[in-house]
Amino acid sequence: MPGGFASAKKFVTPQLGLTILSEAVILILFALGIASVPLTAVLVIGLAFIWTIYLRRRQMSQESSDRIAAIIKRLVRLVEQVGTVTGNQGAVDLLGKVGFDKDTSTLTQKEGRVLMAEIRDAFRLFQAWQTSVKEGALVLRETYTPNMNSYYITRAINDLIFLYDFYLDLICNKTVRLANEAPTKSPDLWNSFESLRGNMYELRGAINPFLTDCAEAGLSPVKTQVNPWSAHLDPMQKPATIG
Repeated sequence: MPGGFASAKKFVTPQLGLTILSEAVILILFALGIASVPLTAVLVIGLAFIWTIYLRRRQMSQESSDRIAAIIKRLVRLVEQVGTVTGNQGAVDLLGKVGFDKDTSTLTQKEGRVLMAEIRDAFRLFQAWQTSVKEGALVLRETYTPNMNSYYITRAINDLIFLYDFYLDLICNKTVRLANEAPTKSPDLWNSFESLRGNMYELRGAINPFLTDCAEAGLSPVKTQVNPWSAHLDPMQKPATIG
C-alpha cells in the first residue's frame, strides 16, 4: 500500500491539485444554489483561460531556458574554435615567413624586429586571454540555471567578440602590414596568408550567426557582427601561375 501511494504521489502536482480544488468549489456553489448555471459557466471558462495562459507562459519560459542553454554550449565551441584557428596556420605562422635583415625605405632593421616582437607579445597575451574566456564559458555551461542573471551570459558573449576583434585588428592586420614591408620573404608567404585569411573568414562566418541568435534570444551582445577581414597582402607575393 505505501508503495502504491508513492507511485500515485508522483502524478499529483500543485497544478493538478489547484484544478481539482477549483472545480470542487464551483460544484459546491452550484449544488448549494449559490452559483447559477451562467455564473458557473463563466467561472469554468475563466479558470480554463487563466490555466491556458499559465501553461503557455511556463512552456515559453522552458523554451527560453533551453535556448539560452544551447547558446552557452555554442559559445564554448566557438571559443575553442578561436583557439584552434589562431594556433593552426595563424598570424604568428605568417610572421615567421618574413624577416628584417636590412633596412627598408619605410622601416629600419631594428624597427622591423621590434614590431615583430610586439606582435608575438600580443599573441601570448591573446593566448592567455583565450584560455581565460574558455574557462569562463565552461563554468557557465556547468552552472547555468534558468534563474541565472543574463548579465553574466552576455558578458561571456562579449568576451568572445572582443577576443576575436583583438586577434584580427592587433595581430592579423599588423602582421600582414609588416609582411608587406619586410625585405626578406618566404616563397610560401602567399599560401600562408591565404590559409590565415580563409580560417578567419570561416571563424567569422560561425560567430556572426551565433550573435544574431543571441540577440533574438533576448540577450544584448555589444554588437551582432565581429569586424571583417580587411588586410591585403602585396599582390607581388602571389606565386606565378603556369599556363
